[in-house]
Amino acid sequence: MIFLKSILRDKKRYLLFKVFSEEKINEKEIAIEIFKNSGIFYSKINPKIKFEGNFGIIKTNPKAIEDLERILAVITEVNKKRAHLLPLYISGSLKKIKEKIRELEGKRKE
Repeated sequence: MIFLKSILRDKKRYLLFKVFSEEKINEKEIAIEIFKNSGIFYSKINPKIKFEGNFGIIKTNPKAIEDLERILAVITEVNKKRAHLLPLYISGSLKKIKEKIRELEGKRKE
């Protein structure tokens, strides 16, 4: 197995967002909606989406993070279901994102 030096490795960023919707929405539906709204920039964004409750985590490269925030803010409908995706937090570490989710869920329960 070949290991790349850290300088040669692609960097990554994680974007935490919250889904506001009356109906359940899955990762695939959001990925399709991001694809529709990003147009030619989709290959630049290359999102990988994961859900934890009402929160979603998107893994992407640092250069595309601002574009991705704009795209999420514009989305109002996912697969003909009314939905709003609110970008909340950006981090280079998945651990920090999960801590933020726990923090936000804790505030909600109080």
